[in-house]
Parts: sequence; C-alpha cells; structure tokens
Amino acid sequence: MTNLPPVWEDNQTMINLMASKGRFTMKKVTKRFSIFFGIIALSAIIVCFCVSCEQEPNDTNPDAEIPAELQNTTWYHREGDSISFDKTKVTVKTQSGTEQSFTVKETSSFNEGGYNQIILFFNLDNKLTDTITYRNGEITFVSLGGVNKADYWSMDDPNDDPYNNINPGEVHLFTDSYELTTWLENQPANDKYTPYVIKFKFENTDPKYYRIPNDRYVILDFSGSNLWSLPEMYRADDKTLIVGIIIPSSVTSIHTLDFYHYKNLAIINIDENNIYYSSDQNVVYNKNKTILITFPQGKSNPCIIPNSVTSIEEYAFSYCSNLTSITIPSSVTSIGERAFYDCSNLTSITIPPGVTSIEKFTFGNCKSLTSITIPSNVTYIEGDAFSYCSNLTSITIPSSVTSIGERAFLGCPRLTSITIGSDVDIYYNSFLSYNFSEYYNNTGKLAGTYVYKDNNWTKQ
Repeated sequence: MTNLPPVWEDNQTMINLMASKGRFTMKKVTKRFSIFFGIIALSAIIVCFCVSCEQEPNDTNPDAEIPAELQNTTWYHREGDSISFDKTKVTVKTQSGTEQSFTVKETSSFNEGGYNQIILFFNLDNKLTDTITYRNGEITFVSLGGVNKADYWSMDDPNDDPYNNINPGEVHLFTDSYELTTWLENQPANDKYTPYVIKFKFENTDPKYYRIPNDRYVILDFSGSNLWSLPEMYRADDKTLIVGIIIPSSVTSIHTLDFYHYKNLAIINIDENNIYYSSDQNVVYNKNKTILITFPQGKSNPCIIPNSVTSIEEYAFSYCSNLTSITIPSSVTSIGERAFYDCSNLTSITIPPGVTSIEKFTFGNCKSLTSITIPSNVTYIEGDAFSYCSNLTSITIPSSVTSIGERAFLGCPRLTSITIGSDVDIYYNSFLSYNFSEYYNNTGKLAGTYVYKDNNWTKQ
C-alpha cells in the first residue's frame, strides 16, 4: 500500500476494520469524514488569515525622505569626493570618478544637549555601514558607496575656481607706472572678484617698480609690453592685490619667486608664442612642460601634474593654502627646496619613486599633513624637510636613507611612531620630539619601529 501520512493511515485502517466487521454504516463514515475535512478546512482558513495579517520584511520605507535642508544640495570632501541629495536619493561620487545612487531606507533623529543629529540609513540589514550623519547643520560622517570620510565636508566645491566668475569690466591702458598709481587712487575700492584690468605698454627701459593703492584688486596685462622679465612691486603688500598676470611672448626669464607671496593670484596666462614658457590651467611650466615652475597661491583647483613633468622647481607650491591634495606622477625625479612649504591644508602626499633626496624645507610647515609616503630610492633627507608638520603622527623612513639633516622633523609634537633603518646618521636635533635622536643614537642605531608611550621610547 502506498505510504500515507499518519492521519490518513489511521482513518484508512479504521475504515477497513469497521467495514470488515459490519459495524460501520455509510452514514457514520460520511460523518467522520465530514468532521475530519471540516477541521482541515478551518485550519487552512486560520493559517491563511495569519499569513495575510503577518507584516512582510520591511526592506524599504516608502515614507523615508532626506531632511528638507539637505535636499537639492551637493557636499564636497576636501579630498575630492562628493555627495548630492534629492528628496529620497543620494548620489555618491568618489574622487576616482565612480558614481552610484542610493535610496534612503530609514532616518533616525536625536535632539538633546545641544546636538541636533539625523542619521540616514541606506541598508537596514547592517546599520553600521551605509550611513550618513548630519549634525548641527554639518555632515560629520559618510560611509556609503566606497566613501568613508569623517568631517571636512562642505558645500564649497574645491573644483570651482571662484575667479572663473570675476567681472573685470573694461580694460584700462597705461604707459608708465606713475600714471597707473594715480588713476587707481581715484577709483573706488573693489574686491578680488571684480578686479580692474590694467593693460600696460611698457618697454624694458621703463621703470621696473610700480605701486598699487590699498584695496584695489587688479589683473595686470603685460601682453602689449616688450619686457624681458616681469616688473617688481614697490611694496610687498601690493602683491596681495594682484588677481591675475598676463605675460607677453617677449619675456625670457621667469622664476617662482616672481610670484612669491601673491596670495590672491589665481590667473597666470602666458602668450602661446613665448618660446621659453607656457601655462596650462594657470600653472606655469617651461615650454615643453618638463619643469613645473609655479602653481599660483590663490588657485583653488586641485593640481594634477602632467606625466611630462620631471622636475618641480623650488617654491613651486609654497604658501598654496587652498591646496588640499596633489597627484605627483612617477615621471618626477626632482623636487626643489621649499616646493610645498606652508601648504597649510595639504593632508597627504606620495613622493614618486624616482626622487632620491628630500630637500630643505620641502614640506616644512605643512600643518595638516598626516600621511607621507617616502620611496625606497631616497638616500638623504635634508635639514628642516618636514619641520613643523605638527599633525604628523607616524613616519616610515626606508632603509635606503643613510642620513637625516638637522631639524628635519623639528616641531612635530605628535610624531610618536618612527620606522627607520639601521646606522642612519642623524643629528641630535633631527628629531627633537621626545629626544628620539638621542634614544636612537644611544641604543645602537638599530633598524625597527620605535614607539613613544608612557614618556618612553621603545623598539617594537
């Protein structure tokens, strides 16, 4: 007999037994079956009712929305990532260009003790990831779409150059510096977004010095002049009033120091007929772009150095406080002294493998610098190379380095982890932080990682 479920087997046995003895009438059998199927039908109804009343897993919340103050806004991280909000979705774009969109599934609010915080959840299976935290009007944390960044989010796009929106007005022509100064003194004060455009017609026999009155921002256009080099400022303070410089084809000498302390300079344009120099996106190069000469201090765009560049001149990026990140191609083999001096918002940098020495003050006073990658071909670190990098917490010095100059890491109070090779010649003041130089020199100059903890250095 075919195997039947226990209930069916019991009823079949009962029916057979009763029928064999003649004790069951068809009426009784029918009654038994009616009761049995009634119970099954009632059970089925109960089950269906329960299933219909049971709530399905809530993977999405159709009512979840982005907070109104975030809708139709875009936020940028200083390292190049961005997030854009609409009513229910967020679009994440990484610094590498990858772009993804996500729908908010749930929000959580907290308002107490001076904190007004909203957390947006995009994955209810794991609420520890795929979140955005918005606190007191600022985005404080993003973990979504390959972006994991805390703080440093702003609605100011670092790729936007505010000088693209300047309204320079008409061009004013002058033939001598006195005439220029007199005219500017009689003009109303302006700002760097509405500069006066000053076009010169100078010869090399004209006075080299000129003066700009206070609170008059200008673009200096020398394209109509026959100059071999750029005129000097009469006062150092005048340099801060220059927004742009147009350089003629006649100029045969340009040095980085020609633009030193021009903190609002964002526009540098060199006549394409100049046979010695060129400009690209306001960055100055030699003609064939193998040498990067200067990056203007007022420029806010990120700098992508072309692969043709082999050398970065001394002072090239010095005082570029708007610079937060930079990509140096592997083609670069030489970086000059003070090349990145006082880039106060530069957070990390990777030195390309072809560089063999780090010159004096190259990264001095880079107060936001937390990460440095030194290649294995570097053999010498000059004095003051990383002095006053006050947020630098650790450094790995490759075994190829044989000498570190005086004050190379002076003024680095957070530097508490140092990896270094053996028998490196270091001065007593190369690492003044917690007397590491003294400890290393007095304990055999052994290779390894040294950690400062509990007021003592220990080798790991």
